[in-house]
Amino acid sequence: MNIKKRLIQKNWSVIEVAYENGPTYELLSIGATLTKWISRDGTNLVAGYEDYLDYSKGGMYLGTCVGLISGRIASATCKIEGSEYHFNSKEKHYLHGGDKGLSFQNFEVSSITENDDKVTIEFSTQMVPEEIGGLVSVKIAYELRNDGFRIDFFAKTSKTTLCNLTNHSYFNLDGDFLLDLSHHSLELNASKAVMVDDEILGTEIIDVNNTVFDFRNAKSLMPSIMNPLLKSQKANGFDHFFLLDNHIKPAVVLYSSKSNRRLNIKTDYPGVTIYTTNYPNKKRIHNSYPLSLHSAIAIEPQYQSNAINDDRFEGYLLKPNQNYHHFIDYCLWEDKQ
Repeated sequence: MNIKKRLIQKNWSVIEVAYENGPTYELLSIGATLTKWISRDGTNLVAGYEDYLDYSKGGMYLGTCVGLISGRIASATCKIEGSEYHFNSKEKHYLHGGDKGLSFQNFEVSSITENDDKVTIEFSTQMVPEEIGGLVSVKIAYELRNDGFRIDFFAKTSKTTLCNLTNHSYFNLDGDFLLDLSHHSLELNASKAVMVDDEILGTEIIDVNNTVFDFRNAKSLMPSIMNPLLKSQKANGFDHFFLLDNHIKPAVVLYSSKSNRRLNIKTDYPGVTIYTTNYPNKKRIHNSYPLSLHSAIAIEPQYQSNAINDDRFEGYLLKPNQNYHHFIDYCLWEDKQ
């Protein structure tokens, strides 16, 4: 394999790992971002901005690691150990850690190691969460393999804080981000899902049986995305949290009948948010065009959005005597292996 590291504008690091007759990965230090995952036949399976500078401007969080708070905080307000905190937010509801979240931190590339046909790249940073205070140390480790990769998230804090870290990659297994997901099917190991209101905040928890949210057996994505119920709501597709049943099976299986690629995702998080590119912006990605409507799927294992304000869900408080550690593992099967 070939490993290259270079510096670009703003002293950001770009690391490329290329396997001989195998995949190529590209990582960016800002946001500890996966910018490219190119399969052995040259197909880029994830969306990444054409201009690296767009990663510093917010928007769709293409491939970035998100935190310290993934998802939304209702009314940008919560209580932690009896104290009320108000977060600085341009939006009504605080989203993905705000303007100073992990997605906009320039991580240090703390180590690059090669062992047994795997390359592990560790990113690290320290930050003081807005309004909460304290010092949080975050490490994000990518283990890159010939058949996929794993991300491990680690964090420690000097003061009780909120911590809910994930990766926000957008997948299209055909690599065609101009077309919708018509060739893709989805399987979710989840028998319950959380409905959302018009502000994409969780409402009731439902049993998915006999609903559009039932992906326990693989089914085509687009007919579900275009379901009149979803299209009549502000979400305009899937932007929902699914509670995972167990961690024995893959949490998520994404399959394309066109390219005959299958992506298995395992995690130890309690659930996963599925977002189907319902509101693409106009920034150009690597193909020199913007993402098209429903052309990619973001698969975000994490804790439930706004769980700090909703005691029905497992919370994500991190205390000084605790170590935060969760993982997401992505394994790709290709017919032409």
